[in-house]
Amino acid sequence: MKVKLITIYAGPRGTYGAGDVADFSDEEARALIDGRHAEEYAEVLPPETASLAGGKGGGATEKALTPAQENRKASAAVRAAAKKAVKAKKAEKAERA
Repeated sequence: MKVKLITIYAGPRGTYGAGDVADFSDEEARALIDGRHAEEYAEVLPPETASLAGGKGGGATEKALTPAQENRKASAAVRAAAKKAVKAKKAEKAERA
């Protein structure tokens, strides 16, 4: 089973750094995952073009987002929510004053 290591690993199989992807037996991989030293690794396939209209004919086509693009999009949403919460807290504080 392939895992992505969160921490360094040194053992009879060799040494790996944090972030390295390695192939371990299912038993050893489970032990690393359960101990929070690794996470399951799924290979990311290149993005494919998907039709937004579905079916033949017109319709916009758009490339699927890469994981990095999805992370940036999610991070932007989190930042926007945090800004909104800060504004609300400031307004609440101003009302009490």
